[in-house]
Amino acid sequence: MSIYSALSLALAGSESDTREELVSVLSLDAGKDINAIVQSLGAELGAVTCGDAKKALVEANGVFIQSGSHIKETYTSAVSKHLRAAFKELDFSGDAEGSRASIN
Repeated sequence: MSIYSALSLALAGSESDTREELVSVLSLDAGKDINAIVQSLGAELGAVTCGDAKKALVEANGVFIQSGSHIKETYTSAVSKHLRAAFKELDFSGDAEGSRASIN
């Protein structure tokens, strides 16, 4: 599930050849609109993590970005809404150890 989730996060922000490769790797319908694909991926991931109360899969998705970086609103919106991932700004270059600790 972790790899599938990570590739889904990458797909949401991809374009061109990279998008085509990710769609192929994830065995998705290449003819669908990217927003519909991301929405569908979110639903699939949600179906796996919900359901039988006796069985639980807890998943935490996050996107960690360098402080001050610009991320397109379309990406943050799609990832937050459909893949339920949180964004966190970190200072990778100035505080690598603190960033590592925050992620792990």
